Amino acid sequence: MDVTWTCQSCAAIFHRLDHYRRHAATHSSEKPFKCGFCGSQYKRGDVLRRHWKSCSARIHTGQAVPDPRIGGKERHACDACARLKKCCDGGQPCLECSSRKKQCSYTRLRHGGGIPQVEGSDSAPNHGTSPPHSISDPESSTWSLGPQTFYPPAHTRWKVTGLESVD
Repeated sequence: MDVTWTCQSCAAIFHRLDHYRRHAATHSSEKPFKCGFCGSQYKRGDVLRRHWKSCSARIHTGQAVPDPRIGGKERHACDACARLKKCCDGGQPCLECSSRKKQCSYTRLRHGGGIPQVEGSDSAPNHGTSPPHSISDPESSTWSLGPQTFYPPAHTRWKVTGLESVD
């Protein structure tokens, strides 16, 4: 399906809705993004973020550049609703758990900082310990962390393609 959006002001054509919306804002005089430090206003949020890096009012007060907004949908489902992919109202207990007479908990949101934990894994965070499949001696590893990590060695490629090594 080849959907396009056409600008009503200048007839520019876009294949992505977000690109069309960003372009349409250039024809408007509205500046909805306002710097909380100096009051400057901008048409786009990314331009405001760029401004924060050099905003003299922010630098003068010694405040850090605000963290970027996390994109995507905010996670609020309880553990049972998330596992069953059910709609959750976020209550304590939620309506779905109440109707199913299940225990309602939000541990995956509290412990994971909003990131769901993998079922069957230890829910305790792994701070300061090595991962389960770590290599104790990096020198004994059969692969390198250099720029060629994604490609097999030349002799392997020759075996696979049936070509002999030319030395």
